Amino acid sequence: MVLAEIFEGVSFIMEAVTFVQFILEESIQTNQLAMFMAIKQRKYSIARECLDLLENKLIYDLEETNNKAGWLAPYSSGAFKDFVRASKQSIKVYKEILKV
Repeated sequence: MVLAEIFEGVSFIMEAVTFVQFILEESIQTNQLAMFMAIKQRKYSIARECLDLLENKLIYDLEETNNKAGWLAPYSSGAFKDFVRASKQSIKVYKEILKV
């Protein structure tokens, strides 16, 4: 009985960490889609705002969450680490497009 409760508690913590990481990932993807759409419509000032948010807030939030709590969900922390790397790489592309 006690072992089952411990397992349930550990499982809950792992799921909670993964859920937070997932929501942060979704915020990055939503922002990148908005940036892409703004560039496509030649709304460069809005695209630059999206790029600034991406570079200075959103990626940082996911990276910090993963660095501080990712060990609590080891099955997903590697994937989120790779997502952060890819998002940082995309910044280089968007900066080139936006001449920032």
